[in-house]
Amino acid sequence: MATALPLRSVASRAPKRPRSWPRWVRGGLPFWTVAIVLLAIEVLIAGGVVDGRYLPRPSHVAVGVVRLLAQPSLWANAAATWSAALYGFAIGLAIAIPAGLVAGRSQVAWHVVRPLVEFLRPLPTVAMIPLVVLLWGPSTFSKAFLVCFTTIWPVFIQAAYSVRDTNPTAIETARSFGLGRRAVIRRVVLPSALPGIATAVRIQASIALLVTITSEVALGGGGGLGILVFQLDQAGDYVGMYALLVLIGVQGMLLGSLLARMERRLMPWHAAHREEQP
Repeated sequence: MATALPLRSVASRAPKRPRSWPRWVRGGLPFWTVAIVLLAIEVLIAGGVVDGRYLPRPSHVAVGVVRLLAQPSLWANAAATWSAALYGFAIGLAIAIPAGLVAGRSQVAWHVVRPLVEFLRPLPTVAMIPLVVLLWGPSTFSKAFLVCFTTIWPVFIQAAYSVRDTNPTAIETARSFGLGRRAVIRRVVLPSALPGIATAVRIQASIALLVTITSEVALGGGGGLGILVFQLDQAGDYVGMYALLVLIGVQGMLLGSLLARMERRLMPWHAAHREEQP
């Protein structure tokens, strides 16, 4: 006759849940890491270990950030950079995502487009700058074209492969329930491909900002944060230059956080977002 185990014995054999840090600790870890790194740099420069002429103290850079934020020229240049970045990024997504979805569903379209994609994808954006200068000069459209060119290929490939990786069993199950072709695409293929596409969009958004600023430095003329970085460097204002680089990094971080939040709201059912919930 089986005997029941005491409650204490059963509880002792139950697997222990891993220790979970409080939310305020997990949320504050990145800030503590940055604070420790900045403090170390401050100490190294103050002790003469690092030359402070070319690497200013973080405390001086913080003052430079406040000084830059008070200048209207910063906001005008930021507007020029973001307008070109968003313009080119939006056009690139409008081309890449539909084309990738079609290529992912159609073998004929995939085989027709793939050689062109494989030829153009490895071309570095910097190599396109002389051609862009000859065609349009240092204009907003030139920067937007470079951003669009950089955005199309990774997003297209990710969209196509995300569609091709859709579970065929799920597609056949949907068809067995009487769903038509459009309903299968809307209810099975698109939800399956959406996480991969969203990840590609989030990664390429930061790259779009980087390409815009780099193209501003290379093209010259006009306005933008890249031009402002170059001007501060040429003037020997390294504190202002590092302060501007900090502000650019903050903008990229805020952009990534915004897109990640939108991704969680758009796909709350995805496993990666369910694991983030307490």
